[in-house]
Amino acid sequence: MSIPVITAIQAASESVPSLTPADKRMLVAHIHRYLEDYRRDVLGDLPDRRCGWMLRLIEAVSSQARGIVEADAKEFRSIMVEFEKLLVVLDDLRLSHKWSEQLVVLH
Repeated sequence: MSIPVITAIQAASESVPSLTPADKRMLVAHIHRYLEDYRRDVLGDLPDRRCGWMLRLIEAVSSQARGIVEADAKEFRSIMVEFEKLLVVLDDLRLSHKWSEQLVVLH
């Protein structure tokens, strides 16, 4: 997986003890931005009522950002591993969405 946010999560997970609070805030902000971009760019045609799960996820990341940043190294690494898994799935869905759009155009 090579999308920048996943690469950043992987790098951060390998060096959690050396991350400053500012580094952690920047990473959480990067994840939040990715989710907002995903909502807009991939799910943009869908009404909010069909994307409630994504809107709740974006809000949860926003409201929990401080707690994530303040987590100890072990917990922060665990949270980042879970975010990485989530973003890999979302990226796979994005790619399959583009593929299905291309198939529709071909038919």
